[in-house]
Amino acid sequence: MKRLTLRAHLNAYTGYGELIIQLFKHLSLAGIFCPIRPIAIDEQWGKNSAIPVEMKAQIVQCRQPEEWELLVAPPDNTPTPGRKTIFFTMYESTEMPAGFVRNLNQAELVIVPCKWNAVCFKEGGVTRPIAVCPLGFDPAVYVPTPVASHGPTIFGVAGRTRHCAKRKGVQEAIDLFLKTFTGNEAVRLHVKIHSDDHIREVTDPRIKVTRSHFEPYEIAQWLGGLTCYLTLARAEGYGLWALQALACGRPVIGCKYSGMADFLTAENAFIVPHREVDAISGESNVQYLGRWSEPILKEAGAILRGVYLHRAATIDRGMAGHQTAQGLTWEKSTKQIMATLTKAGVFK
Repeated sequence: MKRLTLRAHLNAYTGYGELIIQLFKHLSLAGIFCPIRPIAIDEQWGKNSAIPVEMKAQIVQCRQPEEWELLVAPPDNTPTPGRKTIFFTMYESTEMPAGFVRNLNQAELVIVPCKWNAVCFKEGGVTRPIAVCPLGFDPAVYVPTPVASHGPTIFGVAGRTRHCAKRKGVQEAIDLFLKTFTGNEAVRLHVKIHSDDHIREVTDPRIKVTRSHFEPYEIAQWLGGLTCYLTLARAEGYGLWALQALACGRPVIGCKYSGMADFLTAENAFIVPHREVDAISGESNVQYLGRWSEPILKEAGAILRGVYLHRAATIDRGMAGHQTAQGLTWEKSTKQIMATLTKAGVFK
C-alpha cells in the first residue's frame, strides 16, 4: 500500500484547513494510506467546525516511518528532520522573512496554489523546485442559483480580520459601501466574519453582519443570497471565497492580483484597478514584507454603483464565472497534486 504522512494545522474554516481535508479525502480514495501528524487541532467553533471523524481516526502524535511527508502549512513551519518533505504553502506579499525562505529550502519540492507565489518565491531566494497546483471547490456544494432580477442589490464581503485586517479589507469594504450609497438606493451589504474578528460598530440598517461559523453548505447559501461578491483584499494566496462565489454564479468585484489573478477575468468579474504598495509589517500575528496591492477606491465605488444600476450585466458575468469555476474543482486540483507528488518520486 502507498503511504504518505500528512502534517498540517487541522481546522475546518481556513484555506489550509479546507485544503488538508480535501487532500486527505482524495488521497484516501486513491488508495493511499495517510497518517496525519497535526501541528495543531482547532475546533474552536464547536461541532460545526469539527474535523471529519475519518481524519481523526488517522491522527498520530509521533514521527512516522514513511520516507515522505506532505507539509500543508504556512512557511513559518519547519520540515521534519530526516524526512523528505513536499511543502504545500502560500504567502500574501511579494517577500517573505529570511527564516521562511530557509524552511522552504529544506523541502524536496515546494507546491504553491498560484503563479504569483511561484514568481515571488523564486525571486525571494527559494532555490528548491516549485510547482503550481490551484485550489478548488466542491461542485456538489457550490452550485449556481438564479440572481434575483428585482429587489435590493446585495453585495457581500467576507474575511478573517483577526489574522490581518488590513490585508483582508473588510472594514474598507464597509466604508466604501457607506461612501458610495448615501441616498435611498435599494442596496444592502452582507458581512461575514467570526465572533473574534474586529470591525467598527455598524449602525446602518442596510448592513447585516454575521459572526457565526459557517459550514460549506451555509457558505453556499450565503453566497447565493448575493447579487455580487466584493473583496478589497490586498493579496490572497489563492482566494477561495472568490472562487466559491464564481461557482455559485456570483461575479466578483476585486483586484486581478496575487492568487485571484489566476481565475478572475473581465468576463467573470468587475476588475478593480490597483497600485502596488509596501505591505504592512507586524500587524496582528502576521509579518508581511515586500509589496501587495492597494485597490483604487474611487474606481471601486464606481463599479459598485454600476452593478446597482445594471443588474443584467451582473447576471451575465455571474454565468461566465460559473463556467470558469468548472475547471477548478477539488477533484481536478487533488488529481494535479497527486500527479505532482508522483513525478517527484513520492509514490513508487
